[in-house]
Amino acid sequence: MVEFLINAPRWLLLAALVYAPWAYGCTRPRTVGVLNVLLGLVVALWLAGCIARRKWPKIHRVPLTVTGLLLAQAWWMVLNAKSDYDTTALQYLPLSPWLDWAPGSLHKSLSLPMAIHVSALLGAGCFCCELAGRPSWRKRLLRTIALNGVLLITFGLIQRLTGAQCIFWGPADQGNTFFATYRYHANAGSFINLVWPLAAVFFVLALRKGGNSRRRNFWGLALIVCLAGVFVNASRAANVIALGLAALWLGWFFWKRRREHERRAVKPATLIIISLSLVMVLAGVAAFGGLDTTIRRWGKFNEELSSRNPRLLVAEVCISMLPDAGAWGFGPGAFKTVFPYYTGELGDEISGVWEFAHDDYLQTLVEWGLGGGALWAIYLLGAMVYPCLLMARNPMRLNSVERLNVFAVWTTLLGLLVHAGMDYPLQVASIQLHAVVLLGVLWSCGSWMAKVHPLGRLKKRLREIEPGSAATRTRTSPFGDDQGWRN
Repeated sequence: MVEFLINAPRWLLLAALVYAPWAYGCTRPRTVGVLNVLLGLVVALWLAGCIARRKWPKIHRVPLTVTGLLLAQAWWMVLNAKSDYDTTALQYLPLSPWLDWAPGSLHKSLSLPMAIHVSALLGAGCFCCELAGRPSWRKRLLRTIALNGVLLITFGLIQRLTGAQCIFWGPADQGNTFFATYRYHANAGSFINLVWPLAAVFFVLALRKGGNSRRRNFWGLALIVCLAGVFVNASRAANVIALGLAALWLGWFFWKRRREHERRAVKPATLIIISLSLVMVLAGVAAFGGLDTTIRRWGKFNEELSSRNPRLLVAEVCISMLPDAGAWGFGPGAFKTVFPYYTGELGDEISGVWEFAHDDYLQTLVEWGLGGGALWAIYLLGAMVYPCLLMARNPMRLNSVERLNVFAVWTTLLGLLVHAGMDYPLQVASIQLHAVVLLGVLWSCGSWMAKVHPLGRLKKRLREIEPGSAATRTRTSPFGDDQGWRN
């Protein structure tokens, strides 16, 4: 029974990672509900396993504390809600809050499902902080995201190649810029930029000396498919971010090669052949798969450079809402119904229903306030800074494979955070789940660090081994795994 409680939440989390992007990206209430159930089971089984083993979960203090504070804010805003919104009468109906002077949500019926969803997500994030400390499961998490993402991107390319008018199993009103299972092209582009850096990690590892040729060919093809998907997809922001991340990867590769003088790295001739093959295949697939759509969208860029651009107007309105939002905001999920009350002066310049602000940071400040926004910033940006500080203080306590993993996850999240300032990827449940898992990987990196210097461990190990013993005839890694020995 204890083994079941230990392993079940781990495999359920992998199942949730596979399910989320295929269920229309979990952009529909029903699919979000299923995801919440899966993540709720993950958290419940994990905590039950901890109780059965009589062990406290191993979680970094910062994400654990921030998670507790964010959940307290979300549920307090629901329980102390000041009003609810009547969609038929199009007006707010006052409620009886526990404390009139304390903050509370203005739209209780929207804040309640958001509080449930945030609880499931942040609970899964805490679980990942512990799970990612195990090398085998850390590798499974990253590989699952990469493999599932490659399959989804391949599905999107097939749609483009066949000239599909909608998602194969979806309704006909999907618009002209859908990709794979995402109706909105920017969300698809953000997801692709979450995937391809992880595929690049496995490709780089396969290129190392002694790597399996099948694995090398598979991940090379997977990386080409992912990059083709970026440019076939019509999201201009995703195109620019992918180019920026690719430049960052190339800069890191050549800096690492120059600094460490790694002769075991890819030979120049091999690198040239790979680069030419990548460009040729990428150009062919992209042109045949819908690059013309992307080019047409870029052709309209100059027309949209105006101070009266609807997105810029929405950003101005959100900024004007911040003083009223205060320290704790209007309530999680309340943006949709609060926003129209601040757009009266704009008339018809902003048309339609704006469910999202197309700027995750401004929307977060409107819904969660300055206090809640600061907590989210600590959770996200803290995870980005934490491994950098660790590696700066302990540069020799991670082997090259783990450093590569940290770099890949770091660049993946960097691309997501940049995109969040132009669109709303962090409002999409499937992307939220992937972000939380990757943040958990970064928050867990303190457990990857060796407690002593690797050379010290090696010398100690060699002193303990007697000449002629069985231990000297094996190639057991002094770092505890084969990767440490090879690197």
